[in-house]
Amino acid sequence: MPEFFRQAFQELGTSLENEGIHMLECEPNYCIWFPDHDHIELSRDIPHLKAQMEYHEGPGGFNRFCTFLAESGLQYELCKESVFKQSFPTLRSMFHPALFKGFLHIRPWTSMYSQVAKYFRSEKMRRVWSFESMYLGISPYRALAKIELSDDNAKATGVRLETGEVLRADIIVVNADLVYAYNHLLSPSREAERLRKRSTSCSSISFYWAFNEQIPELRPHNVFLAGRFRESFDRIFDDHDVPEDFSFYVNVPSRVDVTAAPAGRESVMVLVPVGRLVDTLDRDEEEKRWNILVAQTRDIVLDTIEARTGARNLREKLVHEIVNSPLTWREKFNLDRGAILGLSHDFDNILWFRPQMKHFAIKGLYFTGSSTHPGAGVPACLLSGKFVVREIMKDWMEAKTTTKDYRRWVMLAMAFGLLTALSIARSSYRW
Repeated sequence: MPEFFRQAFQELGTSLENEGIHMLECEPNYCIWFPDHDHIELSRDIPHLKAQMEYHEGPGGFNRFCTFLAESGLQYELCKESVFKQSFPTLRSMFHPALFKGFLHIRPWTSMYSQVAKYFRSEKMRRVWSFESMYLGISPYRALAKIELSDDNAKATGVRLETGEVLRADIIVVNADLVYAYNHLLSPSREAERLRKRSTSCSSISFYWAFNEQIPELRPHNVFLAGRFRESFDRIFDDHDVPEDFSFYVNVPSRVDVTAAPAGRESVMVLVPVGRLVDTLDRDEEEKRWNILVAQTRDIVLDTIEARTGARNLREKLVHEIVNSPLTWREKFNLDRGAILGLSHDFDNILWFRPQMKHFAIKGLYFTGSSTHPGAGVPACLLSGKFVVREIMKDWMEAKTTTKDYRRWVMLAMAFGLLTALSIARSSYRW
């Protein structure tokens, strides 16, 4: 979604180019690796993509793909107009023509997989065009402080740092995980309890690897899909666990950024979607369990990459590793239940139903980030920051207008009182 980044920089009086930021095109965009050693490249090269479509879908496959692309493009444009250009602070704000028009075409009551299945007959292509839902933290089948308040808890007055220092402010914008903020940075409340019961996105086991040799078999972006595709998502989102057969994403940043690794070496990031944490285990049991799961997952990932791409001796070439597990996401990054993308994007967690950017009871307290509107992902969070600024400016202007009106009425009342007093004095003098 590069247009949102260009727009953000333009609104700041500059541009991506002026700031030395250049977007690079990856070709292919993605390489999808299947358990049977087949692979598909998602490419901007239409003839190359057409050949793959017809190989998997038959002679009419490319025409169906073009129809799918046209509908998806329309949905995307409508979504930009109806969802990504505004926030939804009230239920009434959802009742406008653009949103209703968007809903008729976007059809949020249908699953991503079922929509894709209308256009693609092969199971492989259906998976290829629906796996992206894991970036939203949903299945295709479905800062250490305390916020300071006024004595009556009606207004945010500042932030207390870990050192005990208090920074005073009229407005507080919280970009920590929203559910964490309600439950740990504010006093206990029913709203905090309700947020803890909302459905969340998935968590992940993420590996950050340094190899002493390059791995030419990998593309910049790689997705390795599970054989038991639907079962893997059910295991993540229904059972909140690690699937025995899981999908995972592999990014090789050093392939497009020479500063990401020394010459002749490789940096690799692996993201394995897994279930978020549950509250049934104590901390020691949790730690033991996830240590075992991380070790098992590492072996499966390395074995799968070697088996499907032909890469060899990855363990011997691996010289350094950093790991983030659901425990890390919770303990180090304060993500509620270790959910890496905040709240899920189920129907009851979007638009007005998603937590509001302004605290419902505490004046001067605002939120931004994945769990607010419009949702998870860097472009969406960029828009969230924009929306919260609009909300703050709107409240400030309303307060300013209210203050002016109040002062005007006070002046009128004083003038009326003075005229009345003069009139009475004059009448008294005459009498």
